[in-house]
Amino acid sequence: MKTRVSPNVKRALALCALCAVAAAALLAVWGITVPALRGQDATTPAAPDTAPTAAALPPSDLALSLQFLPDAAEITAYEPLLAKVTLQNTTRDNVKYLERETPVVLEIFAADGQCVASTLDRAVRDARGPGGFSGIQRIAPGESYTQTWAISGLYTFDTPGRYDVQLTLYAMPYGKPPQKLAQAGAAMTVTPFDRAKLEQRCEALFAPIRDYEEKEISKEACYTALYSVRHDVMLPYLDWIATRSGTRDACLALRRIGSPRALALLEMLQARTDTVGDNARKAMNRPLATSMSDIVAN
Repeated sequence: MKTRVSPNVKRALALCALCAVAAAALLAVWGITVPALRGQDATTPAAPDTAPTAAALPPSDLALSLQFLPDAAEITAYEPLLAKVTLQNTTRDNVKYLERETPVVLEIFAADGQCVASTLDRAVRDARGPGGFSGIQRIAPGESYTQTWAISGLYTFDTPGRYDVQLTLYAMPYGKPPQKLAQAGAAMTVTPFDRAKLEQRCEALFAPIRDYEEKEISKEACYTALYSVRHDVMLPYLDWIATRSGTRDACLALRRIGSPRALALLEMLQARTDTVGDNARKAMNRPLATSMSDIVAN
């Protein structure tokens, strides 16, 4: 028995084929390839990696690297953790990059292998998707892009122990299973709480903001790192930032600390009748859930 195909279906299939050929030709003219597994046609979907913990990772067109800032793999409890994240094209061709379809996912694992935090969690997703390098359309051969991420914006390292910080570049085309393209990771240790060390680190991050100086770490990264600290040590700094700049982010950081002293300071700021008080009151309407803007500094 012959399978009948209606004329409408035939026309639709022909139109889809024509669009695919046109798109491929246009990309070829621009000299752009899509992130795909080497040795595979970019138009042919790779076999989906359905195992989230799969160890085998085939080579891809893009590479990731992760470096802690400063270059130290040990912090005290509650100390902010910054990292330099780099995405590089390792091929001789231009590579198309779409943040929504090729996000960089951040995950943190405890010593027992348990994932304690991940940007794949719906709670940390914002309008841009799970995260990645925004504003990039294509990456030239050998070209790289670097961002500063506040790892502690995703997870408060308040418990001593060993942790593994892992970045994974995923291919997430709409309607298809996600596939790992590249990974980078680094181990770090959290030591028991040392108030003096935490104060020293906060002061070092606060100095460029107070002195209006650009140093090795940008002011934007300093702000993001300080806002990630969930401890009363941060109260004088947040008070200064909220009062001098009137930013709502400092008030949101107070809410996230949530201690009696932090909430009392926030109440005092709200009672003001100037712009500082107005911003403090408006900060009460912002969600407490972490978003990528709390992690990606610049």
